[in-house]
Amino acid sequence: MKKNLILSLFAAMTALCLAGCATADTASRPEQPLPLTGTVWIPQFLSNQDKAGLSDDAVVRLVIAADGRCSGAAGDNYFFGHADVTEPDGIRFDRIVLTRRSGPNQQYEQNFAAMLNLARHYSIRGDTLTLCGENKTPLATFRGTVPHNY
Repeated sequence: MKKNLILSLFAAMTALCLAGCATADTASRPEQPLPLTGTVWIPQFLSNQDKAGLSDDAVVRLVIAADGRCSGAAGDNYFFGHADVTEPDGIRFDRIVLTRRSGPNQQYEQNFAAMLNLARHYSIRGDTLTLCGENKTPLATFRGTVPHNY
């Protein structure tokens, strides 16, 4: 009887300990936002995408360097330019130049470039970047990852 009581108490203490650790770890640690620069941002939503889809093999990404240079892929073509970032949440893309390959994603690329030209504000929550227009209306959302070799 004494042995069963000890085993029961041990099991209960172990369960409480494990439950406490799991909730304390996730609840007490705030999710740190990814940095704007040096992160590879993959678009999840473009407000002006309309019916312009992407082919299955299309690659779209945006990277902003610490010196303000930006680059990436827009579907069929690569792009380069500059991102002027101002505190606390200002951003303006300029001198965006796309390579000139043809392909099935031309309309998406035009919409992507137009969205960058309209962006004036940004916010980052966790791994999600939102680019907004002049009146802070969302234009696009991106999911971010930090490359290992960046």
